[in-house]
Order: sequence, then structure tokens, then C-alpha cells
Amino acid sequence: MVERGRDSGWITALFVRWSRQPAKAGQRRLVMGAGAVTFGLLVPAALAKVADFLGDRRGSAGWRFHHWEVPALLVGGAGIMLAAWSVRVLYRDGRGTPAPLMPTRTLLTHGPYAWCRNPMTLGVLLYYGAVALWRESLMMLLLVGLFGGIMLLYIKLVEERELEARFGETFRRYCETTPFIVPRLMRRRKVSEKDEGS
Repeated sequence: MVERGRDSGWITALFVRWSRQPAKAGQRRLVMGAGAVTFGLLVPAALAKVADFLGDRRGSAGWRFHHWEVPALLVGGAGIMLAAWSVRVLYRDGRGTPAPLMPTRTLLTHGPYAWCRNPMTLGVLLYYGAVALWRESLMMLLLVGLFGGIMLLYIKLVEERELEARFGETFRRYCETTPFIVPRLMRRRKVSEKDEGS
């Protein structure tokens, strides 16, 4: 949970200032396209190249993926769909982008954001992990874990403080009822039932 009243620093102040600047639809589409190319193609390609540079031996003894192509396709497909769903809700309902320069105008708590606070990141990491499985690359899988840890640390220390600064108590209540990255399906159902009965 985000700590109440904690100083978020100049980065948070900068993000909050950016959030107050209106962005045109064309600018948002450009940012979304650049993000899709970067995180959909360039980042996984870079992770694969780094894994190869570090001497990765795909399918080496002790780490062989036999017939994992189908699970990799299923996990990767699920990750892509989750990320795409999250971006669509963020763009359409939040009227923003994943980029700090053009953040959402409203706090999103429905759709995939009702299951966990960072469904787009979860989807992207599932996709990267599936690419590593498809390549039979233990080194790339480890790099995906490292990259994911850095992403989650950034979200926790920067993005969530910026959201708390903008949305205050509403965001803190959202943190209390919605998990950070791993969906808790039973928890969501109870919250939904409670909301419907109120």
C-alpha cells in the first residue's frame, strides 16, 4: 500500500504537472504506437540479444523445453490479450497513455484494473516469458525476471506515488481492495458483491 503523506519527490511533482496538460488524440495515438513497437518488439528482441551475448545455450542439458511450444503460445497469447485490453481501457476510458508524459485523466478501477492494479505490466511480462520459453532460453527467462523486477520497482516507487498525489484517498482505497500485480479472483468477487449490495 502507498504510504499516506509520504514525500514523493520532484519526479512525482513533474508527473503530476504533465498530467494537467491536455493531449490531442493524434499525440496519444503516436505515443501508443511508439510504445507498442518498443515494448512489443524492441524490448523482447533486446532481451534475447543480451541472453545470446551472455552465452545462453538454448535447450542445453538440464534445461530442455520439450513440447513447450503450445504452452508458450497460450501464455504469450493470454499476455498479449491482457496487455491490449488494458491499453484499450486506458486509452478510451482513462483518456491517456501508458507514458508518463500523457497519463490517464481518471483513476481506472474497472475492466482489467479491477483484477489487479497493473494488468498491462502483467500481460507484457507473460508475453516476454512466453518468448523465452519458445526460444528454450533459461538466460532470457532470468533476464525477463530481472526486467520485470525493475519495472515493478519503478511502478511502486514512482507511478503509485504520482497516482496517490493526484487521486488521494480514492487511490488508497483502491490499493486496499485490489492486488498490485497478481490477481486475486476470490477477493475481487467479494468486493464486487459488496459494491452491488450497497
